[in-house]
Amino acid sequence: MQNKCMNSAGPHDRPLRGRSMRLDIRKILVPLDKNVSLERSVSASQRITEAIEVMLKNDLRRIAVTNRGMVVGMIRLEDALKKVGLQGI
Repeated sequence: MQNKCMNSAGPHDRPLRGRSMRLDIRKILVPLDKNVSLERSVSASQRITEAIEVMLKNDLRRIAVTNRGMVVGMIRLEDALKKVGLQGI
């Protein structure tokens, strides 16, 4: 019996190629909740991983998203984690 290396990579484990695969915030943007503080925010052009870092460092579950200085919505930590494949953490 031979030992075979099992490849358990799924469709989400493919390497990112080019800008089209970039995980940016716009992909998970939702309307702003009136209870979300505007004290901390991220830009719509930033990566989801950057927003996750800001939320974790500031103990936030939601964060406002801006575009050219105007608030355009918010993202939720849970949605961001799911998008990068860290669901259930």
